[in-house]
Amino acid sequence: MLLSGEEHNMRFVKTSKTYSEGRLRKRREDNENTLERRAMCDACMKMKTWTSSEVSSELDAMEPLEMEQNRSASTSV
Repeated sequence: MLLSGEEHNMRFVKTSKTYSEGRLRKRREDNENTLERRAMCDACMKMKTWTSSEVSSELDAMEPLEMEQNRSASTSV
């Protein structure tokens, strides 16, 4: 079936519009997924940074408390 030039153009415009909307939707979903992944990675990096650098200082801060608790426990016995 041959279409007139105008009918052909209308079909082409409708098809290409649907295609481009689908591509835009896919790109938007990909961007959202990337942002979610990036947020998770940032959270992981913060946890890793916290565990590697601050844990030692936290442990150093806890040692005097543990020593004092041990001293008070041995005194009360």
